[in-house]
Amino acid sequence: MRARRPYLYSDTKGGIEFVLTREVLANHINTMTARNEENVFEKFARKLAAVEICPNLRPNTGPSGGGDGKVDTETYEVSAEIADRWFIGQPEAASERWAFAISAKEEWKGKVRSDVKKIIETDRGYTKIYFITSRNARAKDRADIEAALQKEHGVPVTILDQAWILECVFEHGHVPLAVNALGMSDELKRQITEIGPLDQERIRELETLDAQIADTSRAPSLVAQDMLEAALAARGLERPRSEIEGRFTQARRIARKAGNHLLEYKIVYNWAWTANFWFDDFDLLSDLYGDAADLVANIGNAELISKLTNLWSLLRMAVFTGTLNEAQAKISDRKVALAKMLSDIAADETRPNSALHARSLQLLVEMIDRRHDSPDEPMDDIWLALREIITGSEGYGTFPFEELTDLLIELGEYIKDSDVFDALYNVIAEVQAQRRGEGEAATMLVTRGH
Repeated sequence: MRARRPYLYSDTKGGIEFVLTREVLANHINTMTARNEENVFEKFARKLAAVEICPNLRPNTGPSGGGDGKVDTETYEVSAEIADRWFIGQPEAASERWAFAISAKEEWKGKVRSDVKKIIETDRGYTKIYFITSRNARAKDRADIEAALQKEHGVPVTILDQAWILECVFEHGHVPLAVNALGMSDELKRQITEIGPLDQERIRELETLDAQIADTSRAPSLVAQDMLEAALAARGLERPRSEIEGRFTQARRIARKAGNHLLEYKIVYNWAWTANFWFDDFDLLSDLYGDAADLVANIGNAELISKLTNLWSLLRMAVFTGTLNEAQAKISDRKVALAKMLSDIAADETRPNSALHARSLQLLVEMIDRRHDSPDEPMDDIWLALREIITGSEGYGTFPFEELTDLLIELGEYIKDSDVFDALYNVIAEVQAQRRGEGEAATMLVTRGH
């Protein structure tokens, strides 16, 4: 996709290059106590929690080890309208009181028990407690202590250790945060940025969209649309996956709250496309396909179902290449459901444009299925049927002629020595000559001839 549609991706060359490694960061935070940098670690952990767990955190002042408030940081209440505009963290943090204890001490087990006890004794009604330690903690030890503390105090406790810190920093794109917040050497970064023109426009667009999103006076559907555009801009900038998916989640949440199912479908569609071509996450693609199919199951709109057939082609390719098995992709059931949607629309003679569109989609789905299930079987019958649809589309003003023909022109790069397809291609060229002019039709024919 990057080769075929380069304009969808970042065109920035270079950037700030960070040479920080996991091993260097692990050693740095392991030795912070020896350098008397507990307060530095506390500030770093708080900033990391703000971009991973909830942004509404305020520090408590006082001596190290919890301060006068007995917590190192805690949530403060914000309005539901503001929380709805978060694309990071958990929205429930806006209305609940959460406490955070942060420690760089080597003996973390006793520290977590002591800190949780002090937090509970404040009697402030905390509903969740996080303990962030710079040390590695065995999964079994964490689970046992979390369970014991919840049983003793009746409040859920989550222990986040060095492994969580390293994952957030290196997998979620927070290396700059770590280098700057921990005051690490400037030798770990150097400026090599050459921002491309597309990215310059995306950065400006994202700033504008985020300002509009923050405006609580705007209608929810407009905000959700802005959130979708912001997710696509962040995707084009190739921001960390956690940010991109956070923005898609945010947009979908607001669209659903607004009761705008068509906008929610548009968001899910773009998210699924992103999962496939940006993240290579085919399990997520399968999940989002199911969500998209549910959203349009009873709408009966060929234009919307055409988007679902696009996702169907991605799903079938994932199974064909072995990145998903048929059970994971639910191929059989979903094939039947998609065929039923298309057949119902194609049979509705009261909407001839939509019916013709649905018949073209039926043929494209059949082409995809045959390509994967019976690759040696000829497709002449499909090309003949598509030729009839194109010649019969004259006078159907809303039939998506260009969308269909652009797809067939692109397919022509992979279909060789087929007289029937050549005849279909010539018909497309003839119609193009009437719609776009003789010059463009001639260019098409030269390309096919080549």
